[in-house]
Amino acid sequence: MNFQIAAVAGIALAGLFSPLQADEDENAKCNNATLRGDYGLHSSGVRGAGPAVIETFVVTAVRSFDGKGGFTTIANAHGQVTGVARNLRSVGTYEVDANCTGIVTINIPGVPEPLVSSFVIVNGGKEIKEVTLSPASTIAMAILKRIR
Repeated sequence: MNFQIAAVAGIALAGLFSPLQADEDENAKCNNATLRGDYGLHSSGVRGAGPAVIETFVVTAVRSFDGKGGFTTIANAHGQVTGVARNLRSVGTYEVDANCTGIVTINIPGVPEPLVSSFVIVNGGKEIKEVTLSPASTIAMAILKRIR
């Protein structure tokens, strides 16, 4: 009987010290095709609103990724200085790295330079967390969740 208990204990201890096997989701690699479809977006932060003028703002939008490195966005925004803007259309590009991080570049009509953000894809591609890198006058974050 003691031999059986020792054998079971040995097997249990071996399981504790053996390398863990990652499941398939943890081994998944990301690429541009990881982002395909429509995502609801919420963003807020501060941005330049003219020479020596900074404003706080909020945005809601739908961003549609094509799975090939391009997207379109339709947004509604409210800036402390600039007021409300509805149905703003913009286009952009994105690049996803194998580690599920990437860069997005947004070209907004009427804005002189593109908005560049860094992102991480989480929850199996169902969610994206994004922070603005440039222009320097914009400090913002966004959360995107897959809607279809």
